[in-house]
Amino acid sequence: GIAREEALAKPLAQLLKSSVKEIMDKALEGEETSNFEVEFENRDNETKHILLNATSRRDENAKIVGVLGVAQDVTEVTRHDREVAAMANELRQLIN
Repeated sequence: GIAREEALAKPLAQLLKSSVKEIMDKALEGEETSNFEVEFENRDNETKHILLNATSRRDENAKIVGVLGVAQDVTEVTRHDREVAAMANELRQLIN
C-alpha cells in the first residue's frame, strides 16, 4: 500500500494501475465490471491479487455522475486455489 498522505497528494489516476484505470473509465461510460482480477506487486515486491468491481453511479435523470469501485484483496484465496489445483494435478498423475 501507500501512505495516506501520498494517496491524498496525487490524482487518483496516477495511483491506479492502467488496467484498473481502464475499468474505472469504462464504468464512467456506463460499462460495469464484475469480478475482474488484477495482479500486481506491492512496494515489498510481494504479488497481490485484487478482485475489482466497478459500477456507474447515476443521478435522478440517469446521467452518470461517478463510479463506485470496490476492491477486495483475494491474494490468500488465489494462493490456496493454486495450491489445491497443483495437488490435484499431482494426484491425477500418480493415478494415471
